[in-house]
Amino acid sequence: MWTGAAAGQTLTFDEATGRLVFSASTPGGVPEIDPRGLGTVLALVAGALGMAELRLRRPRRGRPAS
Repeated sequence: MWTGAAAGQTLTFDEATGRLVFSASTPGGVPEIDPRGLGTVLALVAGALGMAELRLRRPRRGRPAS
């Protein structure tokens, strides 16, 4: 039998029976959304959209213009 535990959760495997048991020793809380992290996400999304827009506007090389 072996047992692994992390962050209040336990995983136990019994080799004799082949039984795998997962249990949470403490009820998990809902993580809060950090408002400071939202600004980072918005900046990344805006940057990605800006790069995509520039890429779409750039003329393609190697293909004849139609």
